[in-house]
Amino acid sequence: MTLPKQIEDKIFEIRCMILQRGALDEKTKVLLAIATSVSCYCAHCHGEFKHMARMMGLTPEQIEEAEAIGLRMRERCQNDFWLYRMNDQGGVV
Repeated sequence: MTLPKQIEDKIFEIRCMILQRGALDEKTKVLLAIATSVSCYCAHCHGEFKHMARMMGLTPEQIEEAEAIGLRMRERCQNDFWLYRMNDQGGVV
C-alpha cells in the first residue's frame, strides 16, 4: 500500500526523532510513538511504529502495554476534557 507523501513525510520525521540520540533510548521512544499513535487515532503511524518496535526486538507484551496506555489516555482525555477547558481569559479552568 502506498501512503500519501504527507503521511510518509510525517512518519520519516518521527523515525528520525526516534533514532536521534537523546535522554531516552530508542526502544522507549518507539513505545512512546506507539502510545501516542493510539491516543491520536493515527493508524498509519501505529502500524509503522509497531513494525519498528518488532524490528528492535520489543516483546508483544511491551507493545501491548504501550497500546493500552495510549488507549487509556485517549479514553480519559475524551471523557474528562471538561477538566481542562479554557476560560474566557485564556487560562485553564
